[in-house]
Amino acid sequence: MQGETPPDSAEYARVMVRAVAGHAHQPVLSARVRLTQRRDPAAGHSAVARASLDVNGQIARAPAAAEAVHEAIDLLKERLDYQHSRLEHR
Repeated sequence: MQGETPPDSAEYARVMVRAVAGHAHQPVLSARVRLTQRRDPAAGHSAVARASLDVNGQIARAPAAAEAVHEAIDLLKERLDYQHSRLEHR
């Protein structure tokens, strides 16, 4: 985490990424999440969330930006779920 993110952000991100990982039909080897809160909210989309999910050697990556950290995490979950689904159906 970078910047001043809400205290429960890390746990919320874990829950969301675990939800996506729970749909995997193959072993999940690793998951990484990076949360960033920019100090200047006037810059727009000051919260950024990035994740990667390694499912048996196939990597699903998803970035998301929003005004608030939890909103960015919600978008991240949707995008990661979509990327993971695409990899599973290759």
